Amino acid sequence: MHPLSSEFIVEGSAGGIDFGELLLPHNSNQVLDILDGQHRILGWHLISGQINKEMKEARSNLSRATSANETESIIVWQRRVDELRAELQRLETNFVTLQIVEGLTVEEHEQVFADIVKYAKGITKSVTVRFNQREIVNQITIEAMDTIPLLEGRTDFEKDRATGSSEYLISAKNVADIVFHTLVGLPGRMTAKREKNWAPAVAGKVVTSFFQTLVASFPELQQVQDDELQPAEFRARSLLGSPTVLRCLAGAFHGIAVVEERDKTPHVTPSGQKKAEELFKKLSGHMSLPISDEWFATGYFPEKTSNAPSSKTQDLNGLTKLIASWVDSEPFAS
Repeated sequence: MHPLSSEFIVEGSAGGIDFGELLLPHNSNQVLDILDGQHRILGWHLISGQINKEMKEARSNLSRATSANETESIIVWQRRVDELRAELQRLETNFVTLQIVEGLTVEEHEQVFADIVKYAKGITKSVTVRFNQREIVNQITIEAMDTIPLLEGRTDFEKDRATGSSEYLISAKNVADIVFHTLVGLPGRMTAKREKNWAPAVAGKVVTSFFQTLVASFPELQQVQDDELQPAEFRARSLLGSPTVLRCLAGAFHGIAVVEERDKTPHVTPSGQKKAEELFKKLSGHMSLPISDEWFATGYFPEKTSNAPSSKTQDLNGLTKLIASWVDSEPFAS
């Protein structure tokens, strides 16, 4: 068999990449082996067959409607035929990236396959945040990570958690959670109406205000922002290193400082932000690790040695309400 590279006809180049046409032998299904991606190929095959089956049925129904001169049915089935034709056209014109490896022995082929199986990774939610920009929370999250000093350069875009000795302060997934709770509270829901009506730039100011309030209230966060305290050391000595705690603070901030008028993007009131900052400053002296007896007594920490509270939904909601209730009193006073 001739090497495939000799059958590649270059038609153009851009950015160091050649574009062209690869001629495959007529018996490719017998001489070429697929290392990975079989399920995707099967998916293309199945959907193509399904669309063609539906196209056959739709055309048959269109013919019957035309013969019977049923105007409404003709419109319905013609629309369906057009939709299916567009889907088939999409399958024909969409591009898929393939990596072709030549000259492998059977043993090398097996080893490459084993490596793919061993080291394959699923797509993390942090990666999804970066690529799924249709959702307003993800749009604001990306903007926040690029513009908020505390997050800039300290956010992990690959993993869902920044733990232990990680150089990162937080993950993109955690930032997205915090953005969500800052905007809609905890519990809260991002409705289709909010997605449609909210202006990302305006909502982003709410998130910026929250992080500004955090840094102004907790000296350790200011130290991290100023590179005087590394994220790993910060996590080891402060409850603020827990994304769960930050989510609860975001939810409390929302309840105290954020206002959402009917069909309008939420905004922060100056008086509410001042109250939130006063609350956070009162909490500042209670964030050291190991946790105090008072924190453990709240019932939201699984163990006395826990570095973070429980992240179960009911516990998140309960701890958020508890923190917000201290806005007009001292923490743990009751």
